[in-house]
Amino acid sequence: MRIAYLSESIIPSRFANSVHVMKMCNALAGLGAEVSLYALRGNESAPDLYKHYGVPDSFQIKLVSSRLLLGRPTPIALLMALRAKFDGAALVYGRNLTACFFASLLGLPVIYESHTPASGLRKSKKMLLNKLVRSRQIKGFVVISKPLFQDFKEIYNLPDEKLLVAHDGADEPDNTPVKSFSNDDFFHIGYVGQLYPGRGMEIIEGLARQCPYACIHVVGGNNEDIERWRNRYRDVGNLIFHGFVPPAETAGFRAACQVLLAPYQRKVTIAGGNNTVAWMSPLKIFEYMSAGRPIVCSDLPVLHEVMEDGRNCVMCPPEEVESWRRAIDTLWRDLGMREKLGQEAYRDFQKEYSWKIRAKKILNYFV
Repeated sequence: MRIAYLSESIIPSRFANSVHVMKMCNALAGLGAEVSLYALRGNESAPDLYKHYGVPDSFQIKLVSSRLLLGRPTPIALLMALRAKFDGAALVYGRNLTACFFASLLGLPVIYESHTPASGLRKSKKMLLNKLVRSRQIKGFVVISKPLFQDFKEIYNLPDEKLLVAHDGADEPDNTPVKSFSNDDFFHIGYVGQLYPGRGMEIIEGLARQCPYACIHVVGGNNEDIERWRNRYRDVGNLIFHGFVPPAETAGFRAACQVLLAPYQRKVTIAGGNNTVAWMSPLKIFEYMSAGRPIVCSDLPVLHEVMEDGRNCVMCPPEEVESWRRAIDTLWRDLGMREKLGQEAYRDFQKEYSWKIRAKKILNYFV
């Protein structure tokens, strides 16, 4: 099957959505599909995009300049849909709502994936989604959490065969070299991800101050956020900011840590400022699970879809540093508990949350 993945992602970039689409395209290709990714060309430097994202060149990448057509998203989306039609796509899959809508007008079967609630779209996007729902070309809708499933279900009264929850995923462990830390006497704790408001830097800073036996490694973020937090916590000697690391190399950091943190707050923002805490399915969680390391994460309703306190993670109230400190103290002292939590998380990952399993689940459901 020839699949066109229509995306709004910038490739390469530091945004998690770019990781998501690259990994999904590789997973679809791994199932035997002939996949082409249509995305926006980024300004970041990456001579080899496949190597940058840690995927084989199993699919084609067809980038469109964001300056083309004066950078207007609607003409660019139309161009993507036309190219998919011209290239002979048998199926369109994507997160670019406008491009998926145009593809349906061109007679192409479409699976649309949404990471935001239909009820929260601006008026123009709602109009396109309404038309896509009624199109004969729509095969179905993929959402990343149960709250999004309920949102789409209530608004559009979609039958079960048209709507599927598919949480995000991660890669199976590979041969990525494990990062070597110079201060081996410390208990190494890791955080990998963006540094936007609501990602829990205050919790991380509190842990660094209250756990002198630990060294906390922060990997990721854009340059402005990295510099702001680094300056703010310059006096915390056991809090290390490694800066942005290409996605292909982050597994080495996760594997080097004895505990991994996901301290999401009750308001979690993404680029643009939207609060996603009610419906998110963070890539971070699944990447942590694939590392087989114990996870300490925030006790938020949406995370209970995947995480279970005391079995595959330790959950703490998002804003209570003392609760997080007690969890870290316990894990520091209890190697058996660390191993049990890490092994259970990895078993869950192997069973349900690899990219290949996700892609297979979607295609089996709709195609």
